[in-house]
Amino acid sequence: LEDVHRSAVSLVANQMAVQSETCDLSAIEAEWHRKIALREERRSTALKDWRGPIAHLTFEELNADWESAMARTYRELSLDLTPKALSAMRSLMAKSDHGQHRAHSDQLAQFRRA
Repeated sequence: LEDVHRSAVSLVANQMAVQSETCDLSAIEAEWHRKIALREERRSTALKDWRGPIAHLTFEELNADWESAMARTYRELSLDLTPKALSAMRSLMAKSDHGQHRAHSDQLAQFRRA
């Protein structure tokens, strides 16, 4: 969850830097800890009585090897990962390879030094 937290904080801090005169990194971090905890609480509540298949993925797993993570997820949900679906996923991921989302950790480090 820490990678998710860092990514969210970085995204919000970058937007605040562009859109306002101040950026309170401590407040942003606290708010995103609260939001992630609330999401986890709601997820647990929603799935408490669920008896169907569930697949758990982590941010780290998707970053490390998204294709294997998706293949495992489809297997665990008893879904067929078709060549067409896999091709569409590969195309989307290829487009995002050089996207700005990969720089969040570096950008967050810059805010901490400022």
